[in-house]
Amino acid sequence: LIDEEGLDRIYLMGHSMGGKTAMNFAVEYPERVDRLIVADIAPRYYEVHHQTILEGLNSIKLDQIKSRKEADDQLAKYIDEVGIRQFLLKSLGRNSEGFVWKINLPVITENIEEVGEELDSDGKYEGPTLFLGGSNSNYIRQEDLPDILEHFPNYQIEFVQDAGHWLHAEKPEAVIQEVRRFLN
Repeated sequence: LIDEEGLDRIYLMGHSMGGKTAMNFAVEYPERVDRLIVADIAPRYYEVHHQTILEGLNSIKLDQIKSRKEADDQLAKYIDEVGIRQFLLKSLGRNSEGFVWKINLPVITENIEEVGEELDSDGKYEGPTLFLGGSNSNYIRQEDLPDILEHFPNYQIEFVQDAGHWLHAEKPEAVIQEVRRFLN
């Protein structure tokens, strides 16, 4: 995509699994990344812990629902928090035949163990890097700092107050403010 768009260097941002992907890309192709933003994930190993979310998403019978409300009602049996359900249901789209997932849910479900793997590289990205965490999340911990420093020596960490792991869904304005500050 970067080549197709004729871009030389990019700003790259990813959250959680996307953050791991962004970190891997940055250490593999540091010459292509101008600035890196990693939202609420560190380069370490994480045990599988989103099984309930995956069960909930997979429980939605796409061929039977007639509205997003019906999808939300099914998902509510697994996830109490309205904001998290609304965020997850942003990945639900429509085509001419009905509702479809915009994400590859079967592949994510089948390979969820790989999502938690630690950064698979000895490489470094020495460009400016922002680790952006939720103050109510435990995804970025004090003991992660040596690993972060090893791979991303030009890093800074900021925490969005009163936000958990889904910080961009819970506190979008605060996340936008931190991202703008970092990019300026």
